[in-house]
Amino acid sequence: MSSLEKEDLGRGGGTSTQLLFLQSIRSLVISDRTSSLVIDALDFALQQTHIMAASRGRCVHTLKTLLLQGIGQAIAYDENHPDFPMTGEHMEKFARRWLLHSLMWSFASSASWDVRKKFGDVLLRTSGVQLPSSEKSLVDYRVRVEDGEYELWSESVPRMEIESHRVNATDLVITTTDTVRHSDVLGAWLNSRTPLILCGPPGSGKTMTLTSVLQSMQGVVFTSLNFSSRTTPDIILKSFQQYCKYVRRGREIFLEPAESLGNDIWLVVFCDEINLPEEDTYGTQRVIMFMRQLVEQGGFWREDNVWIKINRIQFVGACNPPTDAGRVVSFDPFFSYRYI
Repeated sequence: MSSLEKEDLGRGGGTSTQLLFLQSIRSLVISDRTSSLVIDALDFALQQTHIMAASRGRCVHTLKTLLLQGIGQAIAYDENHPDFPMTGEHMEKFARRWLLHSLMWSFASSASWDVRKKFGDVLLRTSGVQLPSSEKSLVDYRVRVEDGEYELWSESVPRMEIESHRVNATDLVITTTDTVRHSDVLGAWLNSRTPLILCGPPGSGKTMTLTSVLQSMQGVVFTSLNFSSRTTPDIILKSFQQYCKYVRRGREIFLEPAESLGNDIWLVVFCDEINLPEEDTYGTQRVIMFMRQLVEQGGFWREDNVWIKINRIQFVGACNPPTDAGRVVSFDPFFSYRYI
């Protein structure tokens, strides 16, 4: 909670709204008892089967990302309604329901639909929150910031009219309840500028969904890399050469998107089939280790032994389950701590 209170969301006047939001959910996060809703939910989620290994660190970090999205929505609402800011029952309702939404997609996003429904029942029963319909599950609803009420995701699906010449287009995305729901959650993770991996069976729309969300984001240029069993770090360095430039600031050298792409543009490197690269003699996936260094250390050693820091570069990935044929079952912490 203390880290969320100190988080700078880059909006003036948002501190009071931020604190009010956190105050509304404090009793569910921190309890005078030996446990709390969040702790019980985390313990329950880690006991379930996930498509990739779930870790306590990844779940908690992802929860923070989604809570910050909810706080950002509350701040934006107050900025647009200065005469009637979100207070009292409105804030209490929105914050507590947003917490359940965040717990669902941070703790159970890598689990099956059956597990998600069971997890949603646990959250509702423990928190005392009720859904508009007992025939629906928590995953079927989104939370409206306007009044803090639940709304079916299906009601957010826009009506589409497809022009005849676009019917056979390979990049055409038909909006459904699933694409709306997944795009909203993925957008929160992408906007937090943290790396993520989307894992699912073949044909489940991983690449299509990620590509669609990236194309709809402003201030972003993305490049798509298709990994194979023979992929090496060279594929990433070649992308850097195409989209980035070196900039010296004092004694340090940075690699960042070229000015020709626009001011403050982020380069998003989308790595498809990220768990295909084979391990070398020492049991290392070189390209994965290189990406891990870029993410965790913030740079790399250039060929002339100069340390290069990266700036405004984000990595996202997609892969099939590690149990599928040809996939490398990696125990690298890079996979355990990314957001799935």
